[in-house]
Amino acid sequence: MSRQLGPVPSTPYEHLTSDSPYGSSRIRVSHSHRIDIERPSSGAVETALACGTCGDQVEITVMSVGSTKVWRLGWLLGVLLSVSLTAACVVGIVSVGPDGGGALIGSTAGFVFGLFCVVYTVLHWWHEDGVRGPGLPWRSGRHFVRHFWAGPR
Repeated sequence: MSRQLGPVPSTPYEHLTSDSPYGSSRIRVSHSHRIDIERPSSGAVETALACGTCGDQVEITVMSVGSTKVWRLGWLLGVLLSVSLTAACVVGIVSVGPDGGGALIGSTAGFVFGLFCVVYTVLHWWHEDGVRGPGLPWRSGRHFVRHFWAGPR
C-alpha cells in the first residue's frame, strides 16, 4: 500500500476461496482484487462492486482525499495521546520506585497498555487509505477489505 493518496485506493478487497483447518490453526487462501472506484471530491461514496471471482456484490466505501487526511490526523492524535500516556506511566514508575506497591502495579499496567496503544495507532495512522468494507475474513464471510493486519499480499 502506498502512503500517497491517489485517485483510486491502493487497498484491495479479497475473495476467500478456501478456509481449512491445519493442526491448531487455519489456512485461508484468497484472491485479491483492485478497488477501481474513483475517490469523490469530498465526503465518501458507498457502492457495491461485483466480485471478480464469484460475481457477488461487495459493499465498499471509499473516502475522498480530504476525508482520508482527516482520518490520518485522528490516528496521529491517537499516537500523541498514547505516547503521552506511556510517558506519564514511566514518570509514575520512576517516582514511585521499587517499593511503590499498588501504585507501581498501576503505573506498570498503564505503561504496557500505552505501548499497545502506541503500536495500534501508529499502524492505523501509517496504513489509513480511506477504504471501508467487509471486515475480517473469519467474521465477514467470503469477502473482506485487505488491511495491513490481514497479512502479506
